[in-house]
Amino acid sequence: MLKSFPNLDNFIFILFKLGQGGFGVFAKIFYMKVDYIKFQIFKSVYQAHRLEVGVVAAKVVNNDDFQAGEWDTAGILNNDPDQVSPFFVRSILYRKFEYYTVILMEFANLGSVQNLVEQRKTLPIPIVRTIMLQILNGIQYIHSKGIIHKDIKPSNILMHSPPGCGRVILKITDFGEAVIKQDNLNPPYVNVAGTDVYMPPEEIFAFGTGQFFADEKIDVWSAGIVFYQILTHTFPFKSTKIEDIKEFMSRQILERPDSIDNDILWNLIDRMLTFNPYFRVSANDALQHPFFTNEQATTEITDEQNELALKAQEAYQNGDLNVTQYETYPMFVFPLTEVQKIVGNVDPVQEDRDTKRIISEFQKSNEVKFDKN
Repeated sequence: MLKSFPNLDNFIFILFKLGQGGFGVFAKIFYMKVDYIKFQIFKSVYQAHRLEVGVVAAKVVNNDDFQAGEWDTAGILNNDPDQVSPFFVRSILYRKFEYYTVILMEFANLGSVQNLVEQRKTLPIPIVRTIMLQILNGIQYIHSKGIIHKDIKPSNILMHSPPGCGRVILKITDFGEAVIKQDNLNPPYVNVAGTDVYMPPEEIFAFGTGQFFADEKIDVWSAGIVFYQILTHTFPFKSTKIEDIKEFMSRQILERPDSIDNDILWNLIDRMLTFNPYFRVSANDALQHPFFTNEQATTEITDEQNELALKAQEAYQNGDLNVTQYETYPMFVFPLTEVQKIVGNVDPVQEDRDTKRIISEFQKSNEVKFDKN
């Protein structure tokens, strides 16, 4: 329901809540004037509108909780254009105020991979392959920039479908725990932080000291748990209690579930969930695994993936800057229809129309003048 605050010179209006997340309330809003934020819950993320950039995600954090490293990470990742890697959420700008900081980021219109996981539905192998391919490419790109994410999980992987294209792009978000490596020889000594069920053994067993030496293999383990969860609708440990997670990691036995009957896929999951990080596969090597590169992977590409890739190729050749080279490769194509089969009839085109209409109507009825500052 639309809410406005005309009694304030600077106001905010909310359409509806998207749900709860790690940063507090997620709400869908258009136009934010900063004076009102002091009345809101800190650590919140909103869908917002800003005149010069359009619809964005606005992350609002208490200054005490704002981590400058998150913006430093954004600066590194933003050095390359979208076409180089579309698989992470780009930060646009941030502004620090007296009590809080606002970070504007790309908006993703289909929620997160957590929405898929919660439905507990079996996905076709070609779609599983595409999901894994996009996420691993995002992780590989982040690692190539000397960044360790440290909190890869379904709710930190957003889904976005540019209206009318029929394709879904997965985007890694929330770099609040990310670490920037100073060099390639000495792994950083970092605090234990993140989400227990997605932490690797080297982090779980550092709970006592609170710190450990971290490298990129942390993110590979976390992604492996995400893929295991997508495939089995559960975790490889008895329960999500920390005691059971530690028991699983102490035994160092990863049992193959009956639901993963593809030998090549299981081999990749097993290599990502290797207990010793020294022997764990890297994101770059995982992308060279036969699950992605053998003849079977090519033959399993669906007709819809081929058709959507062909449309993307035409748009790309015609100079459409919203299309990246990845979307022209059928194996990378995640059809919107597959998301709709799982979460319902989401419609990015209609949502985009509704968004623009509501912004326009609200501006006209309230004679809003948007401030670019």
